[in-house]
Amino acid sequence: MRLVEAERAWTVGDFRGAAYAFDAAQCEVATRTRPWHRALILERAARFQLAHGMVAAGTMLLAAARRQYLDWGAAAKVSQLDWANPALRLESAGPQPVLPPAVEFAAHRSAFTTGTIDLLSVFAASQALSSETSIECLRSRVVGILSAMTGATDVHLLLRGDRPHDWLVSSDDEDSVSLEEASKRGILPSSVIWYAERTRTPVMVADATHDDRFNRDPYFTDVNRCSLLAIPIINRNELQAMLLLENRMMRDAFTADRLEGIMLIAGQLAVSLDNARVYGSLERRVAERTEELAIANRRLEQLSVTDPLTGLANRRHLGEILDLEWHRAQRQTTPLALAMIDIDHFKSYNDHFGHAAGDQCLQRVAACLAASTRDTDLTARYGGEEFAVVMPGADTGVASRIAHRLRSAVAELTEPHPLTTKRIVTVSIGVVSIVPTSTEETEALVELADSALYRAKSGGRNQVEVTHPPLTPRHTDASPRSGE
Repeated sequence: MRLVEAERAWTVGDFRGAAYAFDAAQCEVATRTRPWHRALILERAARFQLAHGMVAAGTMLLAAARRQYLDWGAAAKVSQLDWANPALRLESAGPQPVLPPAVEFAAHRSAFTTGTIDLLSVFAASQALSSETSIECLRSRVVGILSAMTGATDVHLLLRGDRPHDWLVSSDDEDSVSLEEASKRGILPSSVIWYAERTRTPVMVADATHDDRFNRDPYFTDVNRCSLLAIPIINRNELQAMLLLENRMMRDAFTADRLEGIMLIAGQLAVSLDNARVYGSLERRVAERTEELAIANRRLEQLSVTDPLTGLANRRHLGEILDLEWHRAQRQTTPLALAMIDIDHFKSYNDHFGHAAGDQCLQRVAACLAASTRDTDLTARYGGEEFAVVMPGADTGVASRIAHRLRSAVAELTEPHPLTTKRIVTVSIGVVSIVPTSTEETEALVELADSALYRAKSGGRNQVEVTHPPLTPRHTDASPRSGE
């Protein structure tokens, strides 16, 4: 129960309560004959002391826990503690009892099993790294693996930048920053990275705060101890990345007998980084091609509904929109207007100026018509020199005013046409507005507008003619959808 109280106090941040509870637990368990109880309580008390910076006291408790585990016969647990805390073996060293042959064989077998487990851990870690396809996920995975394997308090993965001696450092909560920026922020010691880059070999430092090569680095200011391990990751003779492991809890945290396993993981990391870059490049290419295809499809869709000469809607799109607006007006019992527009004496204009000039004239007239309609209207090229304007919600009065504005706008272009009476390019317009019924079709609207256009041309051109269809009981004047 004392151990539970200690763990609870530790969890809620009650340092004094946790310290008293751990001490009481050690006193109570000392009177009992259960070594695994004593070992567990000592280990947890040691973890508590170390977590709060009491290294000497914590290390002594951890060494005592190791002895209790050893007395109990938990060889695998002892091996795990020795692996995570190499200094414990030296602290716990002393006269070893002579073991009977059977016990000595069991100890060797246990050690063999532990070593096998270490190799299996490296293999499992390599498999986990090989499954990652993004550099960010790979970074997160290798940090977790190496922290668990080595007891490192911090693990950094640096990637080579585009320029020589350029390194990028990333973390969970921000984008990558340069090594210089990371050094300024106190994220890692740049001097160790430059040294490992220059030597291209692993750099193992028992305590960087007492190492003449690195202790002047601002990163180690006010740091009591810091074990370091820097591993250059070289692939195809190129330095691609760098691993930096540190442990501020103890000196000599990283030892040569564990370096081989870390180097195996570093080798897999080199391959996985290459794969992640290739995968990322393929993803970018796929995304680019997908975007290009989407743009091409939009262009094709636009071209399929656009007249190539004038840029207005083509006749096919005009028919689609006219059908759509017809059925909408039918449902809402609102008026729908159509204006048919024809350039006066356009054949003689072409004969006089040539087809190239005729095309330019069509383009100028088309732009003028499009600029003179409402946002809700659709201006389209009907064919040849003929245009059409669909005006949703426009009754006869509104449609007539829009048509007169269109005629005036074209005349104000003062496009020369010496073969006409006005000596400029003009247009004739026929207009009709009806409230569609279920017994009528859009062809009726086109025919009525065409009939009005014929009258405008027959009556002298450069004018607007309005067709007034017979009103049904449902036909009423309605306000336009946008201000007119």
